[in-house]
Amino acid sequence: MNEISVAAYLETLNGALKNCVARVRGEVVACKVWNSGHVYFTLKDREENAVLSCVIWRGRYAFFGLALEDGMEIVVEGHPEVYAPTGRLSFIVETAELVGEGALMKRYLALKKKLKEEGLFADERKRALPLFPQRVGIITSVHGAVIHDFANNLGAFGFEVEICHSAVEGMQSAKELVGALRTFQKKEIDVLVVMRGGGSMESLAGFDNETLAREIARFPVPVIAAIGHHQDVPLAALAADIAVSTPTAAAHELSRSWEQARYELSETTQTIMHGYRQSLVESEHSFSRLAHAIERMMSYLVQRFSEYVFVIKTAVAKIRQHIALSQSSLVEKTHHILQSFKYAQEQTGLLLQHSEQVVALNDPKRQLRLGYSIVKKGDKIIRSVRDAVVGDGIHVVVADGGLDANVSHIHKN
Repeated sequence: MNEISVAAYLETLNGALKNCVARVRGEVVACKVWNSGHVYFTLKDREENAVLSCVIWRGRYAFFGLALEDGMEIVVEGHPEVYAPTGRLSFIVETAELVGEGALMKRYLALKKKLKEEGLFADERKRALPLFPQRVGIITSVHGAVIHDFANNLGAFGFEVEICHSAVEGMQSAKELVGALRTFQKKEIDVLVVMRGGGSMESLAGFDNETLAREIARFPVPVIAAIGHHQDVPLAALAADIAVSTPTAAAHELSRSWEQARYELSETTQTIMHGYRQSLVESEHSFSRLAHAIERMMSYLVQRFSEYVFVIKTAVAKIRQHIALSQSSLVEKTHHILQSFKYAQEQTGLLLQHSEQVVALNDPKRQLRLGYSIVKKGDKIIRSVRDAVVGDGIHVVVADGGLDANVSHIHKN
């Protein structure tokens, strides 16, 4: 066996310990938050004589939204690690959550009160859904049944749906949920939907995370929270613009303006058709009354002036022929108008389709995918060598990201 240094051995050991991920339950003792923001405490076994030194790095602790105190019973998840300068083994905590619904409820109520006083849940900051949304972002677990319920109830209105998978169970899900929201911040969507099925307060604890609630409140487009409620509404749902209890209800919210437009179009079409039919009926009644009046007059004249009977009958026959021709012309005109209305609808659809193709062909992202790039200095696009000097920092935008560089030499044509 080859000899190795202490440092090399500890490095090897820590590499192996990273695979020893575990969830450990115990009581917090000797908890201290250092000036650096890191938190050190001991996790004590309430039944056995056993303790575990733990550390939560500053960034993680701020994300938890949980103020640790001595005497708390918590469950931590993480892995062990040996600190080389002292040789001491510590448990590096990745997530921490309170044990029991009583403790969770106390923390929930305190955080709810804090965010409410800040105005995070105020009705006046809630945004309405845009009319006729199409690009929809979904954050949920792809392994659950909720995505199928959502898809089965989403209307056939040409929605473009993009799904970002995230854990949705327990306190540890908050980290993935926040990561998914930040991913969608970089995408062009009209509405974001965060959803999962129902569950207990412990299973929905990730949706009561302060960081998640703030991310939802400042998201650039309206957010629908379709989260199965525990006894009290999750903080993520309170921060969202629209809160519903099921994915099915979220699908109906997205389809609402489309359904209304379809209904109004149908109503308008029926109103137009009814108007034409009514005009035709009224014309027929007018012609019929005129014919009856003429027949009565003819009867009177026949009694008084029999010698003019032939002339009058001929005139009546011509009038009836004119009536028949007028009715036929009105029907043809009505048919022509309806055909024109149908043609206009078809042409509007073709125009929209053509416009969509033109927009797609002129999309700058398409040019980037063809191998072109955009060079910027700050917020300004560089169009000429005169726009930059040697030493300038520049940013090159390509199809799948960007490159930062400095100008080392300028070539002029």
